Amino acid sequence: MKINPYRIMLIASAAALANGSAVAADIRIDGFASIYYGQALDKDELGSDGEFMGYDDQAEFQSDSLYGIQFRSDLAEKLSATGQLVGRGDKDYKADITWAYFTYQFTNDWALKVGRQRVPYFLYSDYLDVAYAYTWITPPDSNYELGGFDNIDGANLEYVKLLGNWTSRLNMVYGSSDTDVTDNTGTVATTGTSISLSAENFWDVTWNLNYNDWFTVQLNYSSIDVTISAFNDLADGIEQFIPFLTAEQNDYLRMDEDTSSYAGLALSADFGSWFAVTEYVKSEIENAPIRSDNTNWYVMGGFRLDKWTFALTYSEIDAPNSPDTVYENTG
Repeated sequence: MKINPYRIMLIASAAALANGSAVAADIRIDGFASIYYGQALDKDELGSDGEFMGYDDQAEFQSDSLYGIQFRSDLAEKLSATGQLVGRGDKDYKADITWAYFTYQFTNDWALKVGRQRVPYFLYSDYLDVAYAYTWITPPDSNYELGGFDNIDGANLEYVKLLGNWTSRLNMVYGSSDTDVTDNTGTVATTGTSISLSAENFWDVTWNLNYNDWFTVQLNYSSIDVTISAFNDLADGIEQFIPFLTAEQNDYLRMDEDTSSYAGLALSADFGSWFAVTEYVKSEIENAPIRSDNTNWYVMGGFRLDKWTFALTYSEIDAPNSPDTVYENTG
């Protein structure tokens, strides 16, 4: 069963504010929007919440549609500010601040970004919300669904260097994140319940190498301490009814600063008419009460014919229970 979506992409940009605007510096404003129409065509594929990938059996425009506005201003020599607001249809188009950071360009090679930024896990992280910039309607959830940890508040030291015909881009990130998300799967709490996610001591190293604009390889490794309040509340309740649990058993019920690691490899080749992309990721969470040793990958290939692009994607998720898993969602 496949959702049957239709997409209208709107890309708009303005070089600066109108003349005479009372601002201290010129501001570049860029906008983007994706409008989707979708419907689940097979009721047997609907989950316990009556939806499949955000869609139900009634056609609607809202689920994946979004809009975004990005602002950039040069504040001083080598110093700039960037901000981005994104409103999503599944959140009633309420605008959230997804980017808000300052960039200081030390040299042509070195730059430091400080503030809220998107985590650089993926090959398409920089423009993940701008669906016009890649082939899919939305990228494969098997790799790109982060469960709410899409952005990080911290510092990103970037080093860009030409190495012959290669362009090397190295990102080193450190920061933290606190966010509330809705549990639509019923994995942690009752479906539709808002849960609190906290990420501390997040660090990430991503190395992207591009050869003559047609071949790209990217390596990534990160670590993060994850806290999910709903698991800890559940553990407190269980401890009251089962007071003879050992400290080790109680710890397995909790997600309180449990260390999670993430490693990824991406390859992309574009020959003009033909292209292919693959990304492989492996993630683990220590002492997690849920599936905690996941391997996800996809491969996509296609070709372009005049104004048309044809592509096929295959993805796979391998999420076995670890020996320490004490909770599994079977719904």
